[in-house]
Amino acid sequence: MPEPRIQVTVVVCYHVGDLIDRCLKSLKESDITGLSVRVVVVSSVDRMFPGCYTYVSQAGPAEKRNLGIKQFGLGSYYIFLDDDVEL
Repeated sequence: MPEPRIQVTVVVCYHVGDLIDRCLKSLKESDITGLSVRVVVVSSVDRMFPGCYTYVSQAGPAEKRNLGIKQFGLGSYYIFLDDDVEL
């Protein structure tokens, strides 16, 4: 019987266009096994990201992270990233 997958929500606060693309690409290419990962992008601009749950807010970073969890959070573990982070 396979091990149960751990559910993780990654909340990314987005503001800079070229940075978010690199951040999301690094998440997609990361070697994460045994996890079910949901990516939530909380943005200050209206732009959709394929394969991600998106939410637009003019709030500050802390409030954006909280909104991302409340709207789309899944599982018991949360990872917060800014748009300039690559894994």
